[in-house]
Amino acid sequence: MLNKLRTRLRALLRKSEMERELDDELRFHIEQQTEQNIRLGMNPKEARYAARKAFGGVEQAKERSRDARGARWLEDIWYDLRYGARMLMKNSGFTLVAVSTLALGIGANTAIFSVVNATLLRPLPYKDPDRIVMVWGINPGGYGWRGKSGFSAPSFLDCQQRNQVFESMAAFHQDNFTLTGTGNPEFIRAGVVTREFFDVFAAQPILGRTFLPQETQTGQERVAVLSYGLWRRRFGSDPSIIGQTIRLDGAPYTIIGVLPQGFDFTIPDFFRSRDVWVPAVLPRDNSARGNKYLSVIARLKPGVSLGGAEQEMRAITEQLAREYPRYMTGFGVKLIPLHEQIFGDIRLVLLLLFGSVGFVLLIACANVANLQLARASTRQKEIAIRTALGASRGRVLRQLLTESMLLALIGGTLGLLLASWGIRLLMGLGLAGIPQETVVRVDSTALAYSMVLSLITGILFGLAPALQSTPNRLSESLKEGGRQSATNESGHRLRRLITVSEVALSMILLIGAGLLIRSFVGLLRVNPGFETKNILTMRFGLPEHSYPDEIKQVAFYTQLMERIKAFPGVIAVGTTDELPPTMGQHTNSFSLEGRAPIDQSNQSLAVQSRLVSADYFRVMGIPIIAGRVFSEADAASAAPVALINQSFAHRFFPNESPIGQHLRFRSANPWITIVGIVGDVRGFGLDKQPSSEIYLFYQQQSPLPYNPLSRLSVVVRTADDHSSIAPAALGAVRELDKDLPLPQARTMETVLAASVAERRSNMLLLGVFAAIALILTSVGIYGVISYSVAQRTQEIGVRIALGAQSRDVTTLVLRTGMKLVLMGIVIGSAGAFALTRWMTSLLFEVSATDSLTFIVTALLLTAIALLACYIPARRATRVDPLVALRNE
Repeated sequence: MLNKLRTRLRALLRKSEMERELDDELRFHIEQQTEQNIRLGMNPKEARYAARKAFGGVEQAKERSRDARGARWLEDIWYDLRYGARMLMKNSGFTLVAVSTLALGIGANTAIFSVVNATLLRPLPYKDPDRIVMVWGINPGGYGWRGKSGFSAPSFLDCQQRNQVFESMAAFHQDNFTLTGTGNPEFIRAGVVTREFFDVFAAQPILGRTFLPQETQTGQERVAVLSYGLWRRRFGSDPSIIGQTIRLDGAPYTIIGVLPQGFDFTIPDFFRSRDVWVPAVLPRDNSARGNKYLSVIARLKPGVSLGGAEQEMRAITEQLAREYPRYMTGFGVKLIPLHEQIFGDIRLVLLLLFGSVGFVLLIACANVANLQLARASTRQKEIAIRTALGASRGRVLRQLLTESMLLALIGGTLGLLLASWGIRLLMGLGLAGIPQETVVRVDSTALAYSMVLSLITGILFGLAPALQSTPNRLSESLKEGGRQSATNESGHRLRRLITVSEVALSMILLIGAGLLIRSFVGLLRVNPGFETKNILTMRFGLPEHSYPDEIKQVAFYTQLMERIKAFPGVIAVGTTDELPPTMGQHTNSFSLEGRAPIDQSNQSLAVQSRLVSADYFRVMGIPIIAGRVFSEADAASAAPVALINQSFAHRFFPNESPIGQHLRFRSANPWITIVGIVGDVRGFGLDKQPSSEIYLFYQQQSPLPYNPLSRLSVVVRTADDHSSIAPAALGAVRELDKDLPLPQARTMETVLAASVAERRSNMLLLGVFAAIALILTSVGIYGVISYSVAQRTQEIGVRIALGAQSRDVTTLVLRTGMKLVLMGIVIGSAGAFALTRWMTSLLFEVSATDSLTFIVTALLLTAIALLACYIPARRATRVDPLVALRNE
């Protein structure tokens, strides 16, 4: 047989040499004929053409030969596919395990990639989105929304007029209206914008138009542009809606346009998508320069860089600071690309999850590679026979790789189905704070990614086993008992290397998940300063036309609380303008009697003002530290009083009692007497320290420069079950005002859970990926040790025959497996030590290199790996020496 193989190989080599000689000879004759044609007077181009034509028959023959070889190649590929499919069907158990493992890894990768593609990779749905930037002010003390500040109306108008870098520049803020006159009253979100807002996005309405310059003037601003969603939901996609009138907070607004379906503008935690857009009327009076309530967005001119635009805006604000030092001194400017503004905060989380599912896929590939290696031992004789019959090593490699690619493509197809389900799960969890309006789906890009990933996966887990499966020594492979080619030392090293890699990758994922779990558990242990059990909340928005002043607003809340208080099971009812732990920023400059005014532009001195009722602290379980709380005696006609929290008292009255001290917000206002101290509340999140706060009584004339009474929350404490209180409370609202949109009733437990939802989803997802990795790794360890035991059956039989005890055999097998596991743990710990530093911003009161997490994770992985090794070790002790030696 070996002689026949050598004869065939020599024939193939001679054939190849003959073809090369034929090519050289043909090329020589064409060149000779070309020179002869030139001597006959032809130009070089004609001479070359004539020579090639003269020998065309030979070239056509060679072309037909090449076509035949191509056809044979396609036939070989089709044969490989059919043969591979038959082999996979024949080994159904192996195929099922391998396909399931690959589908899990590829599906998870495709799902996360779809989210990454929809947020970090896909451009925003606007014209030239890279030229759209947010323009933020920076206060001297770093105070504002995440250290950023808005612009006042006069400052914005000055910047808009003086800049030379923006094609269009617009200001906006958000508001809420009650929509009436067309069905049931509805509480809707409104965007109050300048005329240039839609020019920044180059947005064209599908019906009507946007705002005209004169419609941003007082008296002409009662026009509205509807969002596509509101137009479809509320008005049934009526094409004749233009020119009709709607009532927003009782005021008539004429509908002038409808925006397209794709237009949306959302910044997480700051600005949600709007239902309606109305024009902003901006005052030019310099007295309004201190009210920095406007957010600014702009479109850069073509060719203008971000740095150049920021430099010019800084020059403009420095000029304004010289003109208006009282309001603009130290005021800076920061430009942020819109894409980064919307998705910048979630970049780290998404990349972390993307890396995690990448690790899961690598572990899945490692598992399938180990399965392929184990399966290869049963195919050695088959491959040796094919080689002896004339198949080259490359031909055998192609067959084996074709089977791996087919396996990967089947797993990838099933992975796409898992990815579609996974995307719904991810968006349902509110992954990483992604705006709910973001469209995430398995599109053509994700489909191409999945297919390419499947092919790469097939190569990853198929190449090394294929190389190991092709024998180098044919005679040994053809021996009846010759299995050493499949179990040679290089094959053993490869399996050990794969196992160590699996353990290391799992160790990294488990440590990352452990850090997030510890952070989340520590966050839940934080005392928020208030209670959540048996508390119902309702957020209101009183329309201006029905409640035009503070008297009517106070009367509504007072009557509502009195009615709810009379319900059975109600302990207390209160109201507040902001609910912890998701409070908004409400800072106002104030003065303490006998001291200089407090500069609220300095973040370290910022103080929050809250408006509450007398029983608010009782409902929320906030302790009274000193003094008293508000009472019915503190009516509108009584002397103004206030409460402060402990942080305020420690900061401004460190060595004296604040009870009886006075403060005020404006020099023209009367002094407010401090009558009590209450406990600190984590108002901005469980991971944020309590801020200094001043509590004002809602029934007294508000000393603040704005009126928060139209947007209050009512909180109700019940004795036990509050399920029956919610319908009764909403019924009381309807009895008081049938035209008022019913508020959403939520439990305080729900409010608190929503505040930590992002951290919870991040923890759950990384924990799930780590658990999958741990399971796959355990299966991989079990498979490797089981295979090792099977290969060493004769050795174990000899040891037992020579007197080895069960304990000795168990120790032998466990030592083999645990040596690999411990190597993987050490390598994984080193990798985690380097990689977890990128997670610092996601952790809460836990170090990225927390030793306890590393130790516990290592012990957990060791225990599970020990169990995976013990099962085959236990089976090894039951080897019958006589049977083992007889098989040998």
